Amino acid sequence: MYSTNKKFCIYAIRCVVNGKLYIGRTLRLEERIKIHFAELKSGRHSNNQMLDDYKKYGKDNFEVYVIEENVPYEERKKEYEYMRKYNSFDEKYGYNRGDRKKKESKEFECIHGLPPNNFESDNLSKEKE
Repeated sequence: MYSTNKKFCIYAIRCVVNGKLYIGRTLRLEERIKIHFAELKSGRHSNNQMLDDYKKYGKDNFEVYVIEENVPYEERKKEYEYMRKYNSFDEKYGYNRGDRKKKESKEFECIHGLPPNNFESDNLSKEKE
């Protein structure tokens, strides 16, 4: 079973030339960023749009930002809130892909967490009992 006492970091990788963002979350920021850039450098990153921009503009035109640290396991879906806030699912503004593929489907809501009534503290405390 997954340990729920681990804390996540929500981060962004930004192309300074066009302003596009990739927003992600990880338990180990330094390691995750190294992996992103190693995959970009080798041409094997899964995000083709970000890979194309990396090839075009180079590593020096990408910056890494920490958006939020110490995000509890229970709030790990906050990543999606930031994706929506910064519109990083729209290919004009970002590199995140999930919403673009599912915008019109009912699955879209499932990706972004529990229904609103499950965010109420009463419902969460009842589940723990």
